[in-house]
This record gives sequence, C-alpha cells and structure tokens, in this order.
Amino acid sequence: MDCLEPHWQTDAAYYRMFSHKLDERRVPFSGSLALTGRCNLKCIHCYLGSCYQTPDGTAGELKTDKWLAIIDEITQAGCLYLLLTGGEPLLRDDFAAIYTHAKLSGLITSVFTNGTRITPEIVDLFRDLPPGGLEISLYGMTETTYKRVTGIPGALEKCRQGIERLLAAGIDFSLKTILMTANQNEFHDIKAFARQCGVEFRFDAAIFPCLDGDPKPLACRVTPEKAIDLELEDPEMRTRWRNYLDRQGKVMPSDRLYNCGTGLTSFHVDPTGNLQPCVLVDNLTYSLLEGPFKKGWDEVIPRIREIRVDKTGECAQCEERLLCGLCPRSSNLKTDRKQSNRTISAPWAIIATIPFLDPSRQEATMPESSKKNTGKKPYQKPKLRTIELVADEVLAVGCKVQNGVAGINNPKASCALPTTCYSEGS
Repeated sequence: MDCLEPHWQTDAAYYRMFSHKLDERRVPFSGSLALTGRCNLKCIHCYLGSCYQTPDGTAGELKTDKWLAIIDEITQAGCLYLLLTGGEPLLRDDFAAIYTHAKLSGLITSVFTNGTRITPEIVDLFRDLPPGGLEISLYGMTETTYKRVTGIPGALEKCRQGIERLLAAGIDFSLKTILMTANQNEFHDIKAFARQCGVEFRFDAAIFPCLDGDPKPLACRVTPEKAIDLELEDPEMRTRWRNYLDRQGKVMPSDRLYNCGTGLTSFHVDPTGNLQPCVLVDNLTYSLLEGPFKKGWDEVIPRIREIRVDKTGECAQCEERLLCGLCPRSSNLKTDRKQSNRTISAPWAIIATIPFLDPSRQEATMPESSKKNTGKKPYQKPKLRTIELVADEVLAVGCKVQNGVAGINNPKASCALPTTCYSEGS
C-alpha cells in the first residue's frame, strides 16, 4: 500500500505551514526566562540598569519552586524553545535544578552566559544534558579592554577558563560580542579567536537605553557606518541579508505597530515573575505570582497585538516600512513617546543600505578577488539618495541606498534588527 503524499513538497513549505498554524492559534512556542537580574560583571552597555538592584541583591527573584512551576505551565501551553538568561543565570545556586527540569520537560533549552561561571560542575551538567544552544559573550581579547567593558579585573581570564573547559569536554557553544566603542579595535581578534576555537560567532551593534530610562549605554555605540562595514565584510551575512530582504519584500504590510512574534508566539518572564510580550516591552505585564501563565497569555499579552500604527505619521506612509526592523519599544525607551515608530521618530542615527535584488547585481558588494565570472552584465551603481530626518532629539536618521545590503547583524532575529528607515533609489 502506497503511503499518502504530504501536501507540502519541501522542508521550507512545511515550516511555513507550521509557522502559520502557530500564529493562527497563538501558541507560545518560544520564550525566555530571566532567572536573575544580578550579574557578577558591571558592563557599561547593559540595559538592565538599576531595575533589579536591592540591598540583598536578590531583587525579589522567584524561588526555585516557582520557576519549576512556570516551566510546567509554559510546557503545557505549547512552549518548545526556552532561553534561560539574566543577568547572569549561572549565579543562581539552583540553576542546575531549573535547567534540568526544563530539559526533562522536553524543552529545547538554550543558555546565555558571560562565561565566567562555567565551573567543572556546570560542564558536567551540560555534558549530561546538552543545551539546545549555549552562547557566551566575549567582550575583548585583552585585560585592558575587558576591564573597560565589564568593570571587573580578571573577568577575561575567568571567561577564557570557562571556554577552555567547554572545549575540552566537547560541548557545543557559540561566541558573540556586542560591538561598542570600547572594544571595536579588538573585533577582528574576537572573531579570529572564535574561528580558532572552531565555534560559530556573531555580533550585534544594537545598544539600548536602560529599562529604567538611563541613556548612559548609548554613549557606547559605534557609528552606523562602522557597524555596517564590519558586517558587510562577511560574504555569508551579505547572502543572508539578500535572502531576508527578498522574503520580507513579499509579505503584505500590516497596520500593527508590532510586526514581530512578540505576544503572538513568543514571551518573556522577568526575574520577579512578570510575564511580558518580550524583554523590552515591560509596560504590559502580568504577574505570575497572582495568576497562571495561561490567563496572562490569553487575556493580557494579546493587547500588544491590538496597538496600531499612527496612520498620520510618516511610518504609515513609508513603502519600505515592512523592511524596517527597529523595535518600537526600544525607540520609545529613548524618546518617551507613546508610539515611537521604527523610522522617522527613531531616536538614533543609522545608515541602512539595501540591495537591488536584480540577479545581475548580486556580486556587487563582494571583493574583487572573490567575484566569479558569471557572464552577467557588469554592475551599474545606482544613484544615491540620502534622506536626513530630524528625530525627537535632533538626531539625523541617514538612509543611503547603495550597492550593498542592509548592514545590521543577525537577520534571523527579526526583533533585533535596529534598522530605522529604508528608501528606494531614484
């Protein structure tokens, strides 16, 4: 007897169908738990600020039993992908218990850590129950830079020790960094170290104000040109961006302010048990100390999907609004506007370059040495049009259309694209 053929023909088609069903049913498919707001580092770019600072240092953090109960609830609700983060999650004495419970509940569990607390015991834990993803933040390659970024002497050595323990145990992990003025001169050294370790590497240049409104971290930002130059030097990232922009250009625009998965298929729980649409949107919350996850997910969190774009604003009129990825909430943190959209009212300057998706131009941004002789017509550089728009604090938003691709890191994570505005060439 012949098996029935599925109505999808490729993995991509199945994924699209699966994603559509998740969206349609509002399944909380992926989430993050910030187990603590505490950290053993004092990074100059950190967005947590003073939010969880209390005399005893625990800042009302949930106890072990409550975290375990929350994991049970989100699993029952349909969660599959879970991120354990902080602060520094490995500071909790009960991290192993929480992590083990998540893994044994069937969740694909990832961990974000600064790497300084990866003890032999943690290595044994990860060897027995391998994480779905393990990302270590590496902020430099010299003690001087590391101390400048983290404020803690010896942090680099502790991080390197943790990395060496993972490598020796054969545990998969990846390295990432936040590109900032304090470490930009060591960016290539960090990248080379990741290559030497044989692990994946990514970086992000997006730095936000603190959740308590303190704008101090913004002083750490590199120029948009610097961030874009470093990203465009990676051929793989150029390809990802072409694919991303090609996909996004085929999706119908929405009048919703939030077009990411926040409140639709993803969620965040802060250290004190507040359920939020995402880590930045902390002005729409439901306390899991007062009620179950399902009640908050079904009755409170959906409100974020009801917020609409101000149709009188510039964003609503922009033909490229769908390609713009700056989170409205991150803009709101800086401008304190009730509805600070991604483009015109964006609070910080960015230059975005977008591709012209004509196949004859796909090799345009690659170095001469890596270009292939495709027999196609030579690339014609388009005319440049620069639009400078004055934002709330008289910050120019420069948008250049060049023979390049959007230069903000990690196109897979749509919530993290700090692009402010796009414009077609003329």
